[in-house]
Amino acid sequence: MRCTLDSIFKVGFGVELNCLEGSNAEGNEFIKAFDDSNELVYWRYADPLWKLKRYLNIGGEATLIKNIKFIHNFVDKVIRTKRAQMEKEQHCNNKEDILSRFLVESKKDPGTMTDQYLRDIILNFMIAGKDTTANTLSWFIYVLCKKPLIQENVAQEVRRVIRSPQNEDSLDNFVESITDEALEEMHYLHATLTETLRLYPAVPVDGRCAETDDTLPDGFKLKKGDGVYYMAYAMGRMAYIWGDDAEEFKPERWLKNGTFQPESPFKFVAFNAGPRICLGKDFAYRQMKIVSAALVHFFRFRLSDDTKNVTYRTMLTLHISGSLNIHAVPRTVHCSMANPLDFLLSPTPSVATTLLYIIFSVLIVKLLSRKLQGKKKYHPIGGTVFNQLLNFYRVHDYMADLAGKYKTYRLIAPFRSEVYTSEPANVEHMLKTNFEKYGKGPYNCGILNDLFGDGIFAVDGHKWREQRKVSSLEFSTRVLRDYSSIVFRKNAVKLAKILSGAATSNQPVDIQGPYNCGILGDLFGDGIFAVDGHKWREQRKVASLEFSTKVLRDYSSVVFRKNAVRLAKILSGAATSNQPVDIQDLFMKSTFDSISEVAFGVELDSLGGSNEEGAKFSVAVDDVSMRTLWRYVDVLWKLKRALNVGSEAKLKKSLQVLDEFVYKLIHSRSQQMNMPGNDSVMRLKKDDILSRFLQLTEANPKYLRDITMSFLIAGKDTTATTLSWFIYMLCKYPHIQEKVAQEIKDATGRKEVEDISEFAACVTEEALGNMHYLHAALTETLRIYPAVAVDAKQCLCDDIMPDGFSVKKGDMVAYQPYAMGRMKSIWGNDAEEFKPERWLDKKGCFQQASPFKFTAFQAGLRLCLGKDFAYRQMKIFSAILLRFFTVKLSDERKAVKYRPMLTLLINGGLIVRTFHRMDEKLHET
Repeated sequence: MRCTLDSIFKVGFGVELNCLEGSNAEGNEFIKAFDDSNELVYWRYADPLWKLKRYLNIGGEATLIKNIKFIHNFVDKVIRTKRAQMEKEQHCNNKEDILSRFLVESKKDPGTMTDQYLRDIILNFMIAGKDTTANTLSWFIYVLCKKPLIQENVAQEVRRVIRSPQNEDSLDNFVESITDEALEEMHYLHATLTETLRLYPAVPVDGRCAETDDTLPDGFKLKKGDGVYYMAYAMGRMAYIWGDDAEEFKPERWLKNGTFQPESPFKFVAFNAGPRICLGKDFAYRQMKIVSAALVHFFRFRLSDDTKNVTYRTMLTLHISGSLNIHAVPRTVHCSMANPLDFLLSPTPSVATTLLYIIFSVLIVKLLSRKLQGKKKYHPIGGTVFNQLLNFYRVHDYMADLAGKYKTYRLIAPFRSEVYTSEPANVEHMLKTNFEKYGKGPYNCGILNDLFGDGIFAVDGHKWREQRKVSSLEFSTRVLRDYSSIVFRKNAVKLAKILSGAATSNQPVDIQGPYNCGILGDLFGDGIFAVDGHKWREQRKVASLEFSTKVLRDYSSVVFRKNAVRLAKILSGAATSNQPVDIQDLFMKSTFDSISEVAFGVELDSLGGSNEEGAKFSVAVDDVSMRTLWRYVDVLWKLKRALNVGSEAKLKKSLQVLDEFVYKLIHSRSQQMNMPGNDSVMRLKKDDILSRFLQLTEANPKYLRDITMSFLIAGKDTTATTLSWFIYMLCKYPHIQEKVAQEIKDATGRKEVEDISEFAACVTEEALGNMHYLHAALTETLRIYPAVAVDAKQCLCDDIMPDGFSVKKGDMVAYQPYAMGRMKSIWGNDAEEFKPERWLDKKGCFQQASPFKFTAFQAGLRLCLGKDFAYRQMKIFSAILLRFFTVKLSDERKAVKYRPMLTLLINGGLIVRTFHRMDEKLHET
């Protein structure tokens, strides 16, 4: 978490957060605030009283408000700093980070792109850059610990690709050798990371709101206003999607003749699909592969306690619950309540409330079942939203169980219907074919707005298109790609050195470190993740432009490599001292640093621990994420918000943290851009995404905040989450870990052990492109553990799904990447098996799946703009880390579970141990 946070801040904002090294207390506080906010926001989906709690400022909503305020202040500070920096250097033409790009854009339309709007954009990038990569890496390490053969396969691939002998190279030298060319050759590592994402998608559930009545491809109807969700987590486990081995971790499922083969984004939905497909996908893969290559090369990872059950924390992203304690080994070749309002203060329902929910649910199901008889064809009723409430802490598995019975089903809720699907044809129908019929809707926006504001994850329409356009341009630039790779390598080295110390001391380490708009609005505001229409198109337009530029691509690669090196050095220290580390936490901080630098041009140094504000922001994000998700199952959340009690009060506090952070970031960046008489402004205007949006507008800080928040969350949580699950899977499948490591070595052409920083320089775009197995492993991780487990839309008009069922205007329709990744009907009988090979052709080249089958990056018009950006970051991090380390779970017995949040974070972190992949101690220069 810390490592990916450092990376995303550096790549996104040009800021050295230094959370990984622990020198940035503010950055660490930001991480905590960010993560807590993530959880608190997700909690809104299950908490019917969240609005009352928010109004009363009590419970979780009070905490969320505090966290959001801190986050906003933190981001505002970054933006102000970046503006001031750009003003001082206005005549410099080199652009590197994303924030600068949006700051430049904000000048073009100051009436629309205010500092608040910019902050929302940045936060969305931050969340995407931090959590998704860190979570995926955490699950990746976990899987490698569980599958030691896979771990060894990854290590062997890294050695083969890098062609670096283990007894010669230092960490820095090795990481420098993880070039893009080497990364591209790491097919098995790519497959392992992808397999991790399949089973542990960073976002386990994502949804839309039906804008009109519609009919899905399965023939069932939707009504306008219905919520429609696709479940990445469930989809990754469905035999009807992935085959009979769907629940098995098999990187080989992504390989064909040893080459990574992608699946349809509507089948593998870890990066969304369609027009909203993740722009930072390649960015994330690059970071994860760099980190993985560096770690797996030098260390063998094993769980500190194999008997401990590793589960997720129910949040917006799929965090490992608690922590993931691993050992890194250097490689040698309820209580009663007196207060009548206490039920509002508790994140879980009282007994009386639960009984009422159950009775109410049974009555509703019976009444509606009778009502629907003889009328239009609607999907079968799987239960009510109160069933989600009762199963909140295993909600993604609950939905996966339902998906095993019904590919698409309805959950009955007061005043609306919610449709959840794991059918790829329905996913494509929502995200591509009938894209305009399904938006975020007011329900999702209401839940997410506090965290994401008007950021890209919470908006539709003009704002989404605007942010998408800028982001697309940035993610397509070679400058960002190269720059992010440098950052990723640097942070991967830092992480590897931490693991090296833990390995030496034999200590375990935690390595993880309308309806929708109404729920999501507090978090995402008018950011791209929570809006439709003009706002979505506006943000999408800008974001798309940014993500398509070579400048952003090259620049982000530089940042990714740098932060991957920093992370690798931390892991090296942990390996040397044989200390366990929470690798999810490290990934979160590192991706946070990366998205901050790339998107905002701000170096936060969360990984180094020197930024306390960044740490508070991260904690607040997770809290907001969890409590925002809780809104989807909490019918009283609006009442709680109005009363400012319970989870809504906590959410409000966390949101205050986020707002303070983001507004500070925007203000800082804006000041830099407006300072006259400096020749470097022209360079900074092209450095980051925030600067681009700042050029569009300066008068509306709220809109900038929302845009910023969306980028922060996309850049922080999704990547870190995927990397965490990726590491988890590599721990569970050590042979896959070794195959990834070997591919990394082969792809980079460095056989000898070397300095991490030198190796990082070898992780070029060409090398990354050769890392098919790594790409497949990351994609497999996203299939099983999508960063967003469920995504919802609201039907905008009556419709009929491809399955023949009807949807009414206003219905909530959700596709479920988490459930879809587990469906045998989609992935075959081995759907629940982690098999990167499923993504590879006979030549071992990565083969994509339909984005409507693999929906981790969304699909259709909302296909994640940062998909390549995310893959790049994840692959860079994975390559650097797995090149130098073997990763094992600190406790193999501990269950690894997700935390119920908007993103699929591992609950409690991912504690792993890292082990050097050589006899000699790494050079840490």
